[in-house]
Amino acid sequence: MNYGSLCKRLAICTALGIALALPAGAVWTAVQPEAVVYAAEYSSLRGNIIENAYLLVGTPFKMGGSSPSEGFDASGYVQYVFGESGIALPRTVDEQYDVGQRVGKDDLLPGDLVFYSTDGPGATFCGIYSGDGKFIYAGTKNGVIEGEAFGPYWDERFYGAKRILN
Repeated sequence: MNYGSLCKRLAICTALGIALALPAGAVWTAVQPEAVVYAAEYSSLRGNIIENAYLLVGTPFKMGGSSPSEGFDASGYVQYVFGESGIALPRTVDEQYDVGQRVGKDDLLPGDLVFYSTDGPGATFCGIYSGDGKFIYAGTKNGVIEGEAFGPYWDERFYGAKRILN
């Protein structure tokens, strides 16, 4: 993800937080197009998850890592992001896959977890769906980045998706 794209998404997440704090029915035109539509469609908790996920883009990868100061592996990143919003998740990918409600590719919402089978049977890798066919994850090569959830590499390895948030 480039710097401009990150800034745009952070602005939308910030606007989402403000929009959700407004009284019901309030119309606010400064950020209405994307942020208010997003605010009406998703919970503030989903907004917090996505905002926290984007704030960590650029954090390096570290096998077994579970904090911004040491770096993240895939499940450590997911656990940390959800933990920042008060949601406790298990530490490993396979344990995280056992949590939540199954959801199909066509029904994914930002904040849902996407799982892949990359180096063995079952779920071995995960990330946070960010919308528009993308997900944010801690990869071994570039650390925390946003990428295509169903591009050529990931689509053939897709294992399933889970909804943690209502």
